Amino acid sequence: MAIRMLFVLTLAATLSLHSAFAEDAPRAVKKPRRSLVSTQFHYTSGNLIASTKEGTAAVRFVRSDDDGSFDYEFRYRPSAPGGKERTGTGTVSPVARKPAEPRAVKSGYSGEGKDDIVAGDIALPWGKGTDEWGWVHYMPEDVTVQIVFGDYDKLDLARFQRQGGAAAE
Repeated sequence: MAIRMLFVLTLAATLSLHSAFAEDAPRAVKKPRRSLVSTQFHYTSGNLIASTKEGTAAVRFVRSDDDGSFDYEFRYRPSAPGGKERTGTGTVSPVARKPAEPRAVKSGYSGEGKDDIVAGDIALPWGKGTDEWGWVHYMPEDVTVQIVFGDYDKLDLARFQRQGGAAAE
């Protein structure tokens, strides 16, 4: 009986010591899962500005089509000193099929299909919303998105460049 009692006391002491020291043991810190955020914008008023550490793009929507797609034009200015501003056009559509080969872009979304706004090295997933307004989705740690009212052709994209690269994780 004494041996049994000694065994029970030893076991209890061991378990209480283990639990006391286990609280001080370092624990693995789980990073929170990051998800996209969304910004709503009106197609016919304002300019969509997207800035990453690679560059800045100004986007304006110029026309909507009967099939629900929208045409846009963009100006893209790389962050690298001496980088030349590029211009282009694109179309987003909620019904277009994705191409077999995804387009490689440096920042933002993958640029995989017609539901992405692609301007230079920046790609943002787009959502139609209605015939008057839509959504862009992005990771705020990687892309700064602003809606700016002003003359699209006179916007100085250098004013919107991100300083210091990407945000800390």
